[in-house]
Amino acid sequence: MHQKLNDLVYVRCNLRLQQRNRLRQQNHDPINLETLDDHSNWVLEESPLFLTHEEVETLRNDLANMSIQSTSDDIYKSNMDEYEDDDVSQPPDNTMEDVNPNESNIGEESHSFDEEGLPEVYPTLSPWI
Repeated sequence: MHQKLNDLVYVRCNLRLQQRNRLRQQNHDPINLETLDDHSNWVLEESPLFLTHEEVETLRNDLANMSIQSTSDDIYKSNMDEYEDDDVSQPPDNTMEDVNPNESNIGEESHSFDEEGLPEVYPTLSPWI
């Protein structure tokens, strides 16, 4: 009797292990398709577009033809517009223009401005950390 009980427990455990392995190997879809039919109203109907096709094409053409780079003349004119108002006093003379704080390069020419009189900027990139 004891042997039969051991055999029965052994067979029962093996059957459960086999069933567990089959379930692990079985590909199943976690989406229950039956519940989608009940809740299909969440899918929106096709709504009309806010812009017509012609308006979208016009916007695309405008964006493609748009220039985002200003010329140096535009920068010069915008800077001069600030000082042309009668109410605004003229900028004072820059007395520090010829001062050279680095005594080791006295007599050398300053190269901090380009040929148009705009300051030369050399950006430095720091490494990402």
